[in-house]
Amino acid sequence: MQVSVLVQIKQMAYIWLLVGNLALALWAAALYALRRPSAGEFYYRVVVFMQVLVGLAVVTGVWLLLRGSGTTPGHLLYAFLNGLLALVRIGWHARIEQTGHKGMLWLALLALTAVALAARSAVTAHLTV
Repeated sequence: MQVSVLVQIKQMAYIWLLVGNLALALWAAALYALRRPSAGEFYYRVVVFMQVLVGLAVVTGVWLLLRGSGTTPGHLLYAFLNGLLALVRIGWHARIEQTGHKGMLWLALLALTAVALAARSAVTAHLTV
């Protein structure tokens, strides 16, 4: 696969991560405002899909590195933090759901953190070939 195609895949994943996580944050905030005790199964499925996109971006980035493309140390740090946050969001989702409607604020905060990390990761990505 050509480097330009890999870069396009990674860029599309980041666009979806930004838009999708922003939508998740607004969704969770609305659930909190409506005092809903749970986000529901569909919300969790969307969260899982967002984490699959994080995985796609990380795998594509590793593939680019193995093909000789360089990047900045900051980008590698944010890639690691994105991956770590993905594991936290999946691993702690059930525990957060058990806290009732206040858990919706935690879901919103995690989604906003994902937006910030994805945006920062995209900004620090300086591909060198």
